[in-house]
Amino acid sequence: MCASNLLQFVPNDYIANNYLKTNYLLLVLFFLYSNLANYQELRMKSGLQLWQDFLTSLESGIGEEALCRFAILALLMILCRHSKWKVPLVILASSLIFGLLHFINLIDQSWSLTVYQFCFTTISGIFFALIFLYTGRLWLVMAIHFVMDFASSFSGVSEMNSTISLADYQSILVLALLMLVLTIWMMRGKRGKVMKARAQLLITKN
Repeated sequence: MCASNLLQFVPNDYIANNYLKTNYLLLVLFFLYSNLANYQELRMKSGLQLWQDFLTSLESGIGEEALCRFAILALLMILCRHSKWKVPLVILASSLIFGLLHFINLIDQSWSLTVYQFCFTTISGIFFALIFLYTGRLWLVMAIHFVMDFASSFSGVSEMNSTISLADYQSILVLALLMLVLTIWMMRGKRGKVMKARAQLLITKN
């Protein structure tokens, strides 16, 4: 696929309706809430810290989405092109890879925090993949990823020695259930046809 088609790989024939956009916005807000709700005190940051966190979040949003939601997802789509269930399989597989990549953080953080990150990023990966395959807009997924990372940097959850509580895992469970419902809903009717059409374009243009 040529670079000009990277951020939007199909024409604007299918545009998300206001109802779906509202649902996505609510889910983004819920993701942000799940990152911040269990931390009563947000960290105060200096201008330099704020700028560093901004750049780190921007790098993650652009780099991780280009790798996992474009390159890896497209490769898996090609490998699974003959499967009837290629779209849900690739969404799940690419999201698991996205989550597993975060185990590299074991170099400088605790096991419990890394496992929590794996769970959260895997669920987030499903959410990002659904948005990308439905809208065809990689820039949108990059922007949402950036906002989520930057918002979470203001809470203690991003610190290497953070303690993960039962409430954190409860929020992960709620998110997982919501994502299961959302995925089933997205794969039905016209929504599913749109995602399959975009998946086919990913296959044929690579």
